[in-house]
Amino acid sequence: MKKRFLAVCLVISIIFIFGGCNKSSESDGKKDDSPVITEENNKDKENEETNLPKEEAEQNNNSNTSKVKKEKCRLFFFDAEKLETFYVDKEIEITDNAKVGALTKAVQDFKGNDKFICLTNKVGVSSAKLDGDVLRVYFNDDFTKQMTLGTATESGLIESLIDTYGYNYNVKKVAIYMKGELYSGLGDGLSEGYFTVNTEGVKAYTEK
Repeated sequence: MKKRFLAVCLVISIIFIFGGCNKSSESDGKKDDSPVITEENNKDKENEETNLPKEEAEQNNNSNTSKVKKEKCRLFFFDAEKLETFYVDKEIEITDNAKVGALTKAVQDFKGNDKFICLTNKVGVSSAKLDGDVLRVYFNDDFTKQMTLGTATESGLIESLIDTYGYNYNVKKVAIYMKGELYSGLGDGLSEGYFTVNTEGVKAYTEK
């Protein structure tokens, strides 16, 4: 009886031993190559690949985009034949609030009358600022030396520019600088440091 009991225990032990070996061998034969990704690893990966928030990206894009608006302005021109100043109302495009630059370009590009003295497009406005009640306009060159002007036409051209800037900025005092130097006019100088805007009596130009 005792021998029989020992035999049964031995058989059961052998079964357990072989069952464990088979399971181990199956596990060894099947290799899992997939990496273990923890929740923390997933979070790190997400932070690395996430782009800027949508709102911030839109703000960055907008900061690199110029803002253009249209505004009705009044341009003044000196007629070299009649020796008179006329004005033309025109809608112009202003980019990034550079109104003086837009006015200057409009004066340069006007083709309505070949008797008008238009500013040469060889020069440009480098900067402009309102200093109290004086509008200061800085040109990057002396345009009077690049144009064929007599005493009357030079004076008329300057006056038309002064009127154009002053009228559209609603100021009465305008100073013009060329290559950093204050333009003092053709006479004995400009003791006040600016020209006075005067558009009274200027007629509207009617294109024929």
